[in-house]
Amino acid sequence: AVQARTLIIAGACDPLFGEAHQQALQSALAGAVFVRAESCGHNPHWEDPALVAKTIVEAFEV
Repeated sequence: AVQARTLIIAGACDPLFGEAHQQALQSALAGAVFVRAESCGHNPHWEDPALVAKTIVEAFEV
């Protein structure tokens, strides 16, 4: 089992891994933080790098 803090950033318009896949991943990683990038497809880090950077910083701030 994954013991590390986990962040999932998933594109709402991802043509490869849709909502069912995203939910399965979230369920498999208990305690994971899940963020849906509403305006993104499969590559949120390319499509909205500011959102991804902000999300990472906020998720892992101590």
